Amino acid sequence: MGNFRSEKKRGMRLTTERDLIKKRLMNRSMLLVLILIVVLGLGLACTMQTAFAKSEDLRDTLLTQARLAISGVNTSHIPELTATQADLTSPSYQELKARLVEISAAQPLSRFAYLIRRNPDGTVIFLVDSEQPGVKGYSPPGQEYPEASTLTLQVFHTGREMLVGPASDRWGTFVSGLIPIKDDESQNVIAVFGLDINAGDWNQRVMASALIPALMTLLIVIIIIFFMVLNHRSEEENRQI
Repeated sequence: MGNFRSEKKRGMRLTTERDLIKKRLMNRSMLLVLILIVVLGLGLACTMQTAFAKSEDLRDTLLTQARLAISGVNTSHIPELTATQADLTSPSYQELKARLVEISAAQPLSRFAYLIRRNPDGTVIFLVDSEQPGVKGYSPPGQEYPEASTLTLQVFHTGREMLVGPASDRWGTFVSGLIPIKDDESQNVIAVFGLDINAGDWNQRVMASALIPALMTLLIVIIIIFFMVLNHRSEEENRQI
């Protein structure tokens, strides 16, 4: 009789211990799942914030580059342009052309540098650009630019510099730094200087900046999943006891 009671107590004790172990393992599983959710949330937020900060930095950099670039251009030649084929032999056009070619070449990510004007009828036309005749992307004097976005038109209206894009036109998809050029006396906008960066290069730099926090998040997630697998195996072993 004594042996029976002793075995019964031991069996109850073992059952209680298994229940406690099972409960601890379940609590650990819930904790790991909670940690995983928190890590994913924080990792995603950190990755997005890093990408946003890089995008803002690129925007500021592009506007600064465009501002500095146009400051070295003799904009007094702009009113002399007729926006016709006659400009091709004009010293004013040739000087502006040479300067824009230099600006584009000096900016590693730059695709186009150009001057545009808005006519009284509302059409936007190219005055001069950084591309050579015969090259893909070249815009001759007077070429219309119907793809000009609402934000681009606002630069003519407000006289304030602006960053536009990514926006697509017949030449591709770009992010553009736009700087208004004003008449010294009237302060009216007589042209807008644009410096374009290929949106693909822009996005590549943004994604590269977000790669480190994304990889760190992935590494932590892998570690958590590893412990979740170990915990699951412990639960399976406990059931078999």
